[in-house]
Amino acid sequence: MVEKSPIPSEDVFATRELSITDSSDKVLVQLGRPYNVSENEAICPYRFTYRGETSGADIHGIDTFQALELAVRNLASTLRHAPQLPVGKMYAFEPGDDMGFPEFYK
Repeated sequence: MVEKSPIPSEDVFATRELSITDSSDKVLVQLGRPYNVSENEAICPYRFTYRGETSGADIHGIDTFQALELAVRNLASTLRHAPQLPVGKMYAFEPGDDMGFPEFYK
């Protein structure tokens, strides 16, 4: 995963703060507003910040709808496997909850 600049606040579409089991640290997850870069290409950025380090990706699609869908799918997988995150210890609302990002297999 590549270190990235934060998404400008005016372009943040959705935010979730994940708690970590047995820690006061948090993981800030942000999804950016999808936007067109050409007639047949759009980008939807996502970022996560943990311990002052921001990583993420800019996901491309043929339109803003596809870029958004692919970004959510990619984000769910990334949160489960990124080596810089406390994998398996993050939760959305209460200890024992999942992160609220379902992983898609198809």
